[in-house]
Amino acid sequence: MFIRRVTSGLLGATFVVFGTSAAANADETRQFRGEGYSSMGLAYDWAYGQALGRARDAGFTDCEVIDSYTWPGGYEAWVLLECSR
Repeated sequence: MFIRRVTSGLLGATFVVFGTSAAANADETRQFRGEGYSSMGLAYDWAYGQALGRARDAGFTDCEVIDSYTWPGGYEAWVLLECSR
């Protein structure tokens, strides 16, 4: 009887340890890059919109800008988003 309880307890602890780590790794993170060009200086907005559109099409909803660059004048830009789901 005692051995059965110990074995049962060890199996339960194993499921808790491995089950928790598997659930923690269920989140997926990816990066999406957008590029924008505008003759009115709105390149950053276009680049952000393109990157966000790509992320949403892939099913990612929680995004943040991790890098971006706008050329002088604002006519060309790129944005890098890191998104998770």
